[in-house]
Amino acid sequence: MKILITGLDPSGRIFFKEYLDCEGNRISIEIHEGGRRIAYKDKSCVTVNGKDVLNGEEVESCYKVMKPLIPALDSLLSKFNSYDDEKNLEYVVRNLKGYDLEYVFYIHEEDMVIPFVRENGDLNSLSYRIIMEYERKVDERKLKKENKGERVGNRID
Repeated sequence: MKILITGLDPSGRIFFKEYLDCEGNRISIEIHEGGRRIAYKDKSCVTVNGKDVLNGEEVESCYKVMKPLIPALDSLLSKFNSYDDEKNLEYVVRNLKGYDLEYVFYIHEEDMVIPFVRENGDLNSLSYRIIMEYERKVDERKLKKENKGERVGNRID
């Protein structure tokens, strides 16, 4: 399992993580006060106000639906609040102070901090495009490796 992106609020609290599994599929987990979202491949399950919804359809439990797809889900959820790249993330958090940020995303592989600033639509749009471009590159690498018959990420269990 390889950590790709971590989302942090200005206090340093983690609210988003994205991983790459051994097959090159992205796994996203977002947890905040209003609920949580777990996404894998073309499936996205959201829990809000006590209701679990998978791709628009209400389900009994996001956890139960996503666990068979993501064998490491228990581990990912139990470690959600810990910094996967402690040294760099602690540095990022220390340097967030004093800026009018809504949140930041840290792209581990690129050692890049992507800020989202309060009431700055232009900058936030650019930040969003940078993240989408990075995710596109990750998906592109998966396709290239699949075409060569190679493994893409580290084994998850």
